Amino acid sequence: MDIPCDCGALLCRRCGDCGTPGCGGRPRTRGQGCQRPASRRKRAGCHLVVAAVASRALSRPDLVRALFDRGVAFDAMGKTRAAIADYSAALRLDPRFAPALNNRANAYRRTGRRSDAMRDYAAALKCANAPREYTYFGLGRIAEERGDEASARDYYHQALIANPGFALAAQSLVRLDYRDQAALMQASAQERASEFPATPIVPAASLPAAAAESGKRTRGMQIQLGAYRDEAAASAGWTTISEHSAGALDGLAPVIEAADIPGKGRFYRLRADVSDRESARRVCDALAAQSQPCFVTRE
Repeated sequence: MDIPCDCGALLCRRCGDCGTPGCGGRPRTRGQGCQRPASRRKRAGCHLVVAAVASRALSRPDLVRALFDRGVAFDAMGKTRAAIADYSAALRLDPRFAPALNNRANAYRRTGRRSDAMRDYAAALKCANAPREYTYFGLGRIAEERGDEASARDYYHQALIANPGFALAAQSLVRLDYRDQAALMQASAQERASEFPATPIVPAASLPAAAAESGKRTRGMQIQLGAYRDEAAASAGWTTISEHSAGALDGLAPVIEAADIPGKGRFYRLRADVSDRESARRVCDALAAQSQPCFVTRE
């Protein structure tokens, strides 16, 4: 007679039918639990769906879920091919079971089968009441892998529209923004290097008095604090940085400038005017002590 088994089996004739070391193969009576440690119990049940199918004890919906659950277990153990096989078996019984479509698509993506993954993600989006955030997130990952960051952003935004609390999509957008800011800061640093070429030092005594006096004043200096995808974010960035600057930005006002970066799109640089280069360096040093990026540039 088929009896429940606490080793992780859905249904099996003996505890040993699950094929997991430690079960012992001894028949269990109802209510008598498997004696294996919990860590082994979590990995058990790799053969149980076969036993359940043979016993014809499960309804079709329950069998679909059992196959899916075993696929998840295989996925967790790193047995991707076995997981794909179980997801596929579940989908043969119910082609519109969105969790299996999503999980199989994820497995395809991890093994480099992007076209198959895209097909499954597209099918999942057509399923009623499917958790779309997972599908859009997977599509975003594929877009990133292909180097299409613009499409990746769109997919991650769609995932957040489907579920505003979906942390993975939010974290991916932050990561992309950070990467773009790093590229923009590097480009700005290269501009800065070209703006301040090395020049020979001329003794002040050899200069006219007016020229020597003007040389003490360097006009048009700025500090740059970051770069953002939109102007509102840059403005909010100034507020946040100011609040955590320990007074380094006191007396300064934000300057937000649009900049078009080839291959990246438009960013908004967050800057502030300063009186001279030495003052700018002092401000940046103070901000660096607060772990805030800052560098000196010109208008």
